[in-house]
Amino acid sequence: MKRSYESGSAKRKKQKERIVEQEALRNSMASFLSNSSAMTRNLDPPSSTSICIPVPQRQRQSTSECGNRNTKDEDDDDIIANTLHQETSNSRHHEDTGDTDTGIIVNDLKLDDTSLQLGDIAKWPTDISEKLIGEILDSVPKNFGKIENLKSSYVDKEKVYTRTFQESNFYTIKSNGIKEKREWLIFSDTSKSVYCFVCKLFSRSRVSSKMIVGCNDWKNICRILTDHERSQEHVKSMCCYNKRRLSSGRIDAELCKQLKSEENYWREVLKRVVATVKLLGSLGLAFRGTNDTVGSQNKGNFLTCLEYLSQFDNFLKSHLEKYGNCGKGSVNYLSHSICDEFINLMAKKTLDVILDDIRNAMYFSLSVDSTPDISHVDQLVLIIRYLNQHGEIKERFLGFIPIEAHNAEHLENVILGAFKEFSLDITKCRGQSYDNAANMSGVYSGLQSRIKKHSPTAFYVPCTSHSLNLVGNNAAESCFDAVNFFSFCQNLFTFFSASTRRWNVLKNILPKDGVTLKKVCDTRWSARADAILALKKGYKEIQQALMKMYQSEDEKPVARTEIKGLIKHFEKYETALLTTLWYKILVRLNYTSKALQDPKINLLNGENLLKSLKQFIIDVRDNFIQIEDEAKVLTDSCVFNDERVRQKTRKLQSDETSTNEVFLRGRKKFITQTVYVICDNIISELDRRSQVYTDILKNFKIFFDTNLTDIEVNLSISKIKEVYKDDINVDYFQEEMLHFLNYAKEENITDPFAMYKHINDGLRSTFPNVETILKIFLTLPVSNASGERAFSVLKRIKNYLRNSLLQDKTTNLSMLFIESDVVSSIPFDDIIDIFSKQKTRKKNF
Repeated sequence: MKRSYESGSAKRKKQKERIVEQEALRNSMASFLSNSSAMTRNLDPPSSTSICIPVPQRQRQSTSECGNRNTKDEDDDDIIANTLHQETSNSRHHEDTGDTDTGIIVNDLKLDDTSLQLGDIAKWPTDISEKLIGEILDSVPKNFGKIENLKSSYVDKEKVYTRTFQESNFYTIKSNGIKEKREWLIFSDTSKSVYCFVCKLFSRSRVSSKMIVGCNDWKNICRILTDHERSQEHVKSMCCYNKRRLSSGRIDAELCKQLKSEENYWREVLKRVVATVKLLGSLGLAFRGTNDTVGSQNKGNFLTCLEYLSQFDNFLKSHLEKYGNCGKGSVNYLSHSICDEFINLMAKKTLDVILDDIRNAMYFSLSVDSTPDISHVDQLVLIIRYLNQHGEIKERFLGFIPIEAHNAEHLENVILGAFKEFSLDITKCRGQSYDNAANMSGVYSGLQSRIKKHSPTAFYVPCTSHSLNLVGNNAAESCFDAVNFFSFCQNLFTFFSASTRRWNVLKNILPKDGVTLKKVCDTRWSARADAILALKKGYKEIQQALMKMYQSEDEKPVARTEIKGLIKHFEKYETALLTTLWYKILVRLNYTSKALQDPKINLLNGENLLKSLKQFIIDVRDNFIQIEDEAKVLTDSCVFNDERVRQKTRKLQSDETSTNEVFLRGRKKFITQTVYVICDNIISELDRRSQVYTDILKNFKIFFDTNLTDIEVNLSISKIKEVYKDDINVDYFQEEMLHFLNYAKEENITDPFAMYKHINDGLRSTFPNVETILKIFLTLPVSNASGERAFSVLKRIKNYLRNSLLQDKTTNLSMLFIESDVVSSIPFDDIIDIFSKQKTRKKNF
């Protein structure tokens, strides 16, 4: 079938009808907008900013040639198009003049060969359409280039001078002295001018302001900026900009309001979630139960806390009722996965705060230790000791790291890898503290020697608390009587704790404020001290309880036989003497160990504690009479066991005489073979293990030894200059040190920590090198107790009910609990913003 064509007259008629319909719809968008004169101006027809892109002459010729080859019907179409162009060209307004060659009409933007750069205000077009204004505001106008390029030169009396734009011009000072930033002012180093971008977008004044076209009159810039911001046109433009920025008067205002309301709703939900996570994490409590159902009895601590808060928070109550058990696929932000994300974010922020504090301190000390967790994974704890900006000694937990071996090489690689991850400089390490294991303390291939290769001044300080524990352990195994005594204490506890009936018998005989029996532990000397304390306080009562059960017919013969053996131990005079002796020794050992575990203690205090403990043991050794007096209170028998039997004699051989033979019995034998052995063992071990602390303190004795001669002072200063030549200015250190010593003597300051506090309060610029040396001294570790406390947290968090915890979550929960003081001081206001940016969320925040 042959195709039929409409006549040219019919086509022109239809085209005119379409033009009438388009004219009727013109400016119909204004009915959806508020009646604001400024906004109405912004919504002019797009044709007001339409321009022509010139078409090359060759293209116009080819177009003309192609037109000559068209059929008659195609000529009719061209006539219609030309007629339409003639009818609509009168309604178009072009402000630019110049070449009037035929071009392609492109609405909204004035394009050239390069794409329009919205970031540079100097390249914005003169006429800016509504669409372009929206794009500019969405991208937020900013400065373009460098402010140093805003300068101009002029010649005066044959000299060239330069004027520049100052950063202070971005602010205006009110009459009360408060500075306010000029948010509307931006610059472009392309034109080397400053602009008011608000007036450039919204001003409709026919008089072009300098701040619209660009101002570079740096001589009068202050006056120009002041006059402009006070002008009526600028005020109107700012009001229009603020109205536009707040989406007021736009067709999507209600939608924006609804979105903002929804955003605020979910932010309020997450604020309560963050607060609950912070609370549970700081207390080291578990989060989940057997299910995540609101209202269930086994929902866990997290949902339980939220339900408790909902009793006083109507918003949270409404949320739980509406979204509590919404099912899979719905959003309520109360699931365990959301908890895990916030735990991770809060722990990371806490770690970042700690790392920033360490970097600001510059110098630090390292302490590591390892222990297996419930899932049989070796966990290496990393502790850093440093002096913060306020002059406070801090020991911070950086995390648990799983290790596969205990050799020094592997531990070195793990530590260096952790330092690289944390962006810490190992060369700033000035001390290291570990236990006394060979892989840690080895002089040639141990961990401490490997760390010294990276930082030669990272001196190794054996853990004082662990060393003191070894001293006590050696003393407890030094003689037969000591071993037998602690075995008796353990048997006593085992007997009474094996039956609740026996324990109740003992408990009823002991006074109400009495101390019950404690278990003897080989590794925890505080437990040994508690066990001996309980034995000494309830010595006679325990003996009465044993006698009562021995006389009872309810006890089996096996039990009565065991009781009889314990009673015989109680009847020995040596048992009362050993109870008194070990009570004196262990109580002081325990208190000294607790003092050494304080993170704020320094190495000088630690050595003084060990010296005082040594002197106390010497006094106990030489004062056996006092031990006897206290033992007589515990028992009525004052006869030594070997005095109850006749002394055995040995038949002499033909070539022997009894002249030089000495027999020790009773009191002398106990003193010589028990008391002296125990005390001398403790004294000798304290001397041997304290030597390393004394050697390190020799480098710093100038600060606390007031009896040094001038020669010794100079030698000590030379030693410090030699050891810490990379940390201080050796050319000025000697004069500065001598000056400080005279100052400290006048102020009567003898403690190194008090010296540092004094310098830190306002004399850091006066004694900069002395401040550095004191900071290094106070940074030196004393014990590894913080690592042991971290292991206690590990056992609490990763227990048998939570043995499947992943490594990251274990470390994060430990971080929130161990560093709870840091967590409580950190404002987590931005944590929701970080949470929303991590990945695409189903809700807006």
